[in-house]
Amino acid sequence: THVNAAFLTLWGYAAKSDVIGRPLSRFFAEGEDTGAVIESLNRTGMWQGTFKAQHADGSTFISQGLATVVRNESGEVVGYQSANLDVTQSVNTTNELHRITEQLRGITDSAEDCIFCKDSDYRYTFVNPAMERMLGLTNDDLIGKTPEDIWGAEEAATVRETDQRCFGGETVNQISTLAVQNESRTFHTIQTPLRGRDGEIVGECGIVRDITVQTRAERLVAEQERLWRDVLEHVSSGIAIYGVVGEAEDFIFEEINPAGARIVRSGTRE
Repeated sequence: THVNAAFLTLWGYAAKSDVIGRPLSRFFAEGEDTGAVIESLNRTGMWQGTFKAQHADGSTFISQGLATVVRNESGEVVGYQSANLDVTQSVNTTNELHRITEQLRGITDSAEDCIFCKDSDYRYTFVNPAMERMLGLTNDDLIGKTPEDIWGAEEAATVRETDQRCFGGETVNQISTLAVQNESRTFHTIQTPLRGRDGEIVGECGIVRDITVQTRAERLVAEQERLWRDVLEHVSSGIAIYGVVGEAEDFIFEEINPAGARIVRSGTRE
């Protein structure tokens, strides 16, 4: 029975006569929304929420509204009144943010590397499932906790020192050994500062890869190499490793032990 100029602008009508007398459903893009609003008004006397509205030209937008019943002096319902805003951009931004968040969550949840974030008080604000498994703790056990709450004294000091370097503006790339669940493990850690719009550091994000098995394998290979060279140095037999040249017409020594070198020198003198 009445609309103001803002309503006409919002819905895209030229004059009040284009609106007055039209059913409420004309301004809704989806019929079930109309029924839900009326049902709530009749049941509780008010409705608040968002719905997909329809412009005069048939295009749609997201409207946030607050509606109440209008009563006469006897308390009888004689009509409805509402206020509405176009929140399409806000809703689309929220939906896009939700989509991006879900994509990131899918990546971090499936990652085998540990991923975490901390705030400026060094408290964990995010950990992925790999981080939970590595520490043997749940998300609830970790969120809001500091290194001192999680690690032993020595490990906490190491973690804190790395955090401080990161909050000092450094992107930390290091390998360290920590005791985790009563086992010494080696980690490759990359931590980078997170900055706000003003450029100030407001947190940090880190990726941690457990390289214990790789490190142990490298140490084993190094030890075997050392033992092999020790044998080469002290064995009395000549041992040489050589490669062929061209079409197997000649060869060159790639490695030869002292005993082998003596044999070669002796043969050369003869």
